[in-house]
Amino acid sequence: LQEYEDVLEEGVGHKGRSALVGLVARRPADAAAEPGR
Repeated sequence: LQEYEDVLEEGVGHKGRSALVGLVARRPADAAAEPGR
């Protein structure tokens, strides 16, 4: 989990610095072998 600030331009409604959170999730290796997941 990583918190950071960056400048975003999202159309005419928002331009400027924003607080953001980055997340990378990985499935456990043993879950990939289970059917239905």
